[in-house]
Amino acid sequence: MICTFYSYKGGVGRTMALANIAELYYQAGFRVLMVDWDLEAPGLERFFPAIDTEQVRHRAGIIDMLADYKRQITQKVVKATPAELIDLDAYITPIRDDGRLALLTAGRRGKPHFAHYARMVLGFDWQDFYENWGGGLFFNWLRDQLSQRADIILIDSRTGVTEMGGVCTYHLADTIIMFCASNEQNLAGTLEMAGKFKHPDVLDLRQGRPLELLIIPARVDEWAEAELHNWFRIKFTANFNRFLPPALRDELFSLWALKIPYVPLYAYYEKVAVRDHENLPAADTIGTERMLRAFNQLAEVILKLDQTLLTDERAVKFYLSRTTWSKTESLLDHETLEAFYQAGQASILNDWLSKFPLPELEKRPRLLLLWGQMLIDDFGEHERAMTLFKLAQQLFQTQGDPVRAAEAQIWQSVGLRMTGRAREAVALATTGLEQLKTYAEGNSWLIAWATRNRGLAFGTAGNILKALEDTRHALKQFTILNDKHLIGLCHHDLGVSLERQANIEAAKAHYQEAVNIWQDLDHDSNLANSLIGLGTVLSKSGHYEQALANLNLALEIALRTGAKRRAAFALAGMGEAYLGQGSYQPAANAFVESTRYADEVGAKSLTVANEVNLSECFYRSFQADHLQEALSMADQARQTAGENGLIFEKGLACILEGQIRIRLQEYATSYDLFYQAVTYFSDNQAAEQVIKAELWWAYGLLLNQRRPDALQHLQRAISLIPGDTITGPKKTVAEIQALLAHFVRQPDTPIAVKQKLQRLVQ
Repeated sequence: MICTFYSYKGGVGRTMALANIAELYYQAGFRVLMVDWDLEAPGLERFFPAIDTEQVRHRAGIIDMLADYKRQITQKVVKATPAELIDLDAYITPIRDDGRLALLTAGRRGKPHFAHYARMVLGFDWQDFYENWGGGLFFNWLRDQLSQRADIILIDSRTGVTEMGGVCTYHLADTIIMFCASNEQNLAGTLEMAGKFKHPDVLDLRQGRPLELLIIPARVDEWAEAELHNWFRIKFTANFNRFLPPALRDELFSLWALKIPYVPLYAYYEKVAVRDHENLPAADTIGTERMLRAFNQLAEVILKLDQTLLTDERAVKFYLSRTTWSKTESLLDHETLEAFYQAGQASILNDWLSKFPLPELEKRPRLLLLWGQMLIDDFGEHERAMTLFKLAQQLFQTQGDPVRAAEAQIWQSVGLRMTGRAREAVALATTGLEQLKTYAEGNSWLIAWATRNRGLAFGTAGNILKALEDTRHALKQFTILNDKHLIGLCHHDLGVSLERQANIEAAKAHYQEAVNIWQDLDHDSNLANSLIGLGTVLSKSGHYEQALANLNLALEIALRTGAKRRAAFALAGMGEAYLGQGSYQPAANAFVESTRYADEVGAKSLTVANEVNLSECFYRSFQADHLQEALSMADQARQTAGENGLIFEKGLACILEGQIRIRLQEYATSYDLFYQAVTYFSDNQAAEQVIKAELWWAYGLLLNQRRPDALQHLQRAISLIPGDTITGPKKTVAEIQALLAHFVRQPDTPIAVKQKLQRLVQ
């Protein structure tokens, strides 16, 4: 954004205002470039005593750059562009932080050079520069170059109607900040110039690029007689409120609210009040405070005129540093949060929200929901998030807003789900969804969002059929609404549920669809999540190298953006790929590292799944030597899963523990474990896992000399296999085929059963 500070007459404190606004933006973290275009009366550097002002006056600036440009054009045989002739950085003076606050001076005017400088300024023909030296092309290039070097460019223009002032107002500026003092001449002159700036010819000259005006009452003597003060206020408001920029018209806003008071003390100091006021004599404390407040208000309003800057995280920091809570709240909308997440700025947002006083937050329960969501997604602070969600629900109920209260309930269910309290999550999600159907019947998006979240709760609780039903319903609604982001999330969710059913090809298709959407939306966090899902199903189908490539990319994104939860799942997927390859030590290392991250973010279901997988690493790598350690881990995982309602993880733990107990010849205990697994997986149509459990059950019965019972379970297992092909995860298929081959070799296996087994064994 380029702002030109302009006044019809001098003596209105225009340059001092520019220096103060520049300091405020610099303190907020913006890159700020000041341009001293008041070529006839320059001196902006005097407000920054940290630099050697005399040395600055010896540096080349604007007028030198223009002269150098003309000279080089004259010397060139072949026509050249400004970019080929001018190095703009050579004319810019860094002030602080290696140029984050910088100054482009008027020109070289120290004692030996001043006479030459004056001749150049007075003798420069601006019309000739435009007509014969490609002035329009040059200033277009300069505008582009300035914008590349800073977020905010503040230009101090020449007072009055001048050709040199016209360049930085008509040509360069996005916004003109006009200062009007309290007398008839200033009122009339400012009104005349405002009319010229808004004339249609100016828009044509700027090729349709809009030019905003912000007219500021300046040097307002608040101690003057009330009659005089009111006269100026009435005249100013009548003349200039019609020039209010569109971005400010949706508020009860008056330009008079931006008035800058006259403070006699600062007539004697060239100081930046927002930086140096504590070191100045306390001759006018009240006036200084009013001036500081005025500069802060002006800086806030200027930001609002540029939507690009307004959604920058530094804008939020700017408002927070001034405890302007209402303005900060308006910036922290869903789109802004998404932008911050993508930029890896979650920790900064968390820090900002932590600065909100609790009484201020309680006035804004919407922010409590947003903050709680971030605490869950990025920091794993589920209990803290739950506290915020509960408080938000209470506040919404007090305000008589049942829709928002129900939304807060849904978010509480998310927190419960994330901490593994699956049954409670389903109950609360169902309650919230029913309330939304009652009070928000026409809000199809919100109901679809709640339905999706209940589906996730069902999935965590192990009810895959219900999870699929809710997710498919939500996907249908989001497709009608054309919400691409939620469509992507639903495809990912379907991939998770189908993967749990061992429907690998269908899961892979949904994960790939989600990946395509995140790449199109440039959404790193969700891309990492769906890459994890895709990597996991590739691993289960035996494509281990492809799987590890996807999972490593997901881990890289997660670590770069500080998403520990994503990192935990990526590492778990890598562990499963290594386990499938038979690389047990790397697998164990990955599961341990995954658990470390999972514990940090409270991902209970993943911690339990990792315990199951670590147990399998011990079981397969050490066999008899470490069966007791493997058994202990599997038993602990089963119990933890059961206590937290993680039925899917419990089913997997039951099958693994049953295998280990068969090795230990504890047959009776293994039968009960396989029964639990078969019951759960049958209820959720996870056929491959049912087949696996039935076959291990049959194998245990066979080893225990209970051949008729073994045959019965064998026949149940093969009856679930459609045709002559076993589908599902490669590791599971290989294990099933090994068990089937064992029964093929049994002499008392019926011929018809043996023939089917032979067709199934590859």
